[in-house]
Amino acid sequence: MKKLFLLVFLVFALSGSYADEKRYIVPLEDSPAYGPSDAPVTIIEFLDFQWPHCVGVGPTVKKILSTYKGKIRLIIKNYPYKYRDYSHIAAEASLAAGDQGKYWGMHDMLLKKSPVLDRNSLVKYAQEIGLDLDKFKDSLDKMKHLNVIERDKKLAVDMDLYNTPTFFINGRKLIGNRPYEYFKKIIEE
Repeated sequence: MKKLFLLVFLVFALSGSYADEKRYIVPLEDSPAYGPSDAPVTIIEFLDFQWPHCVGVGPTVKKILSTYKGKIRLIIKNYPYKYRDYSHIAAEASLAAGDQGKYWGMHDMLLKKSPVLDRNSLVKYAQEIGLDLDKFKDSLDKMKHLNVIERDKKLAVDMDLYNTPTFFINGRKLIGNRPYEYFKKIIEE
């Protein structure tokens, strides 16, 4: 496996290409968004809150948003993997927090606390960020955002995405937990 990864890395390094040159059109719909709608760069992230690579790239995404403040729009698409215990309920929790105007607080909390994303922990995190717990729990119990999560998952499958995180930077696909420099090169282009 290490040899395969090294080979793939060398192919990228020798080609000078950090991301797919093909431009993809990804519908934004009503997905959570951070940053100005007229930002020159839009980054769409397909995310699984329980996956270590999504957690690992979190600080890089934060650094990008800070470095390019006002020039980046980040859109989140939920792509919870079906064989992880808490991926789906974590996605549901993020959107339930969004109903109360605190999507990004929950987003950050979930990445910070992953993989501890069971229902009781999610309720505790909701309390920590100041959510109305009755509304939050009702949303979780009724799976209020199931259609949105399923829509994002279907989009990911239709686009042949099999890994999280997968990013689209102004339409260019970048897969995996990559260093800041990878993102910077694509953003600067």
